[in-house]
Formats: sequence, structure tokens, C-alpha cells
Amino acid sequence: MPAPVYPWKKGKNPDYSCFVLEVEVAIDAQGVMWSSHRLQGAEDVEVAEDLPNQGLEQAADALMSESIKKEAIIEVILKMSNDPEFGSKLKSEDPTVVETLVEEISAAMAAVFTKAVRAVAPESARRALEMVRNDLRPND
Repeated sequence: MPAPVYPWKKGKNPDYSCFVLEVEVAIDAQGVMWSSHRLQGAEDVEVAEDLPNQGLEQAADALMSESIKKEAIIEVILKMSNDPEFGSKLKSEDPTVVETLVEEISAAMAAVFTKAVRAVAPESARRALEMVRNDLRPND
């Protein structure tokens, strides 16, 4: 099935449902960043509640997908800034040149994500375990 025509209409539609996530980003003077997200409003909660696990997997996949798209742009900009031959390669019609660029950008992206996951996975796992553990504790 093809993607619905963008811009998507929020809520439950005949062929698809759409919910909106808000992402907050805080950065301190040293450049340390924190982020948080939530469903935007009551209509979004209603849509998410009808999905398996209240849309948790869809939200995680959407945030990851958007992150990957943004990182691809960042890597292309970095390549343009650091490789004097990149512009001519980018204009090439040769499929091998294009595929080589795709592989280079993809490898750079994979390195960034691997480093990021290694950095945040332990604390994220710790928080997830604590959150679930707290929900499983008997009320005193």
C-alpha cells in the first residue's frame, strides 16, 4: 500500500491513522543534550491507544526513522565540507560512483549510530527496567 498523501490528516482516517509526537530538546552551555517526547494531544492519545502497546513501537520506529533521515543529511553536508571531490562525484551519472557515495554515507551513519547507541543504551535500559519494575511493585 502506498503512503497516504502528505500532509497527513491527524486522527483516525478511512485509510490510515495519524498521531503527532512532540519532541523537546534541552542543551546546556557545554553542549550536553537531553530530549523527551510525548503525544501532542488528546486526539493523538486516542489514536495511539488503538495501536498495539499504545503506539509505543510506532513512535519508536518513527523517531528512529526521522533520526536516520536527519543523520543522512548531516553526513552529506560533512562530506561536502571535507571532500573537495565530492561535488563532482555527486553530479556523476555513473551508477558505480553513486553507489560508492551511498556506501560511504551509509558507513558514516552506521558509525555515528553505533557510537550513540553504545553511549546511551545502558542508561536507557536502566531507566526502562526501573520504570517497569516500579509498575510491578505492589502498592504499599
